Amino acid sequence: MPKQSSLEQRVNATAQDIINHSPERPDAVVDHLIPHVSVGERIIDNGAGGCRVAQRLIQRAGVEVVPYDVIQWNETDDLYLNIYDGEALPVEDKSFDTSLILVVRHHAASERRLLTEAKRVTRNKIIVVEDSPSSELEHAGWKMLDKALNYDRHDDIAIAHGTRTTEGWSEVFSESGLSIVHIEQYRSAVMTGGLYPHTQFVLEHTP
Repeated sequence: MPKQSSLEQRVNATAQDIINHSPERPDAVVDHLIPHVSVGERIIDNGAGGCRVAQRLIQRAGVEVVPYDVIQWNETDDLYLNIYDGEALPVEDKSFDTSLILVVRHHAASERRLLTEAKRVTRNKIIVVEDSPSSELEHAGWKMLDKALNYDRHDDIAIAHGTRTTEGWSEVFSESGLSIVHIEQYRSAVMTGGLYPHTQFVLEHTP
């Protein structure tokens, strides 16, 4: 077996640590969502995965969250994960106060389709969280960790396609008729072992 590089060793150790402590990961995401949601909101989580972020957001923020994804890998006992084709969400226009698209875009075949559907079904705001590696080392670690946490454990999840800069995202949002009202970047030891940061965008319909 070829000897692993120091980065591979770090990524594999990080992946195992994340898996072993995975109950902490949802709260690391929810901590940043809570300031932007209100009690009683109806929220759609598109790309909900294991549904544990949705579960913790319900418990901590007093909101209703309806999870959707293209594959079934719900890790909760109390939430129903709705499965759809990844194209058109089977819900009425403006059915939700808020849409969540959390670390999903880089697995999606069409980011603009994802945003168009979020805009259609949402009355107020869309919250997007994405991986944001910038250096060559961060990009290498990102690809390796994403593969270890997603594709190697769930082979029906697409390999990550790529990332964008903040400026690149701003262009995509603008072209989709969305305006950025809040942006923040954070680096989480629980979510990624600190290998790379995440960027959270809060979006509203452009008047």
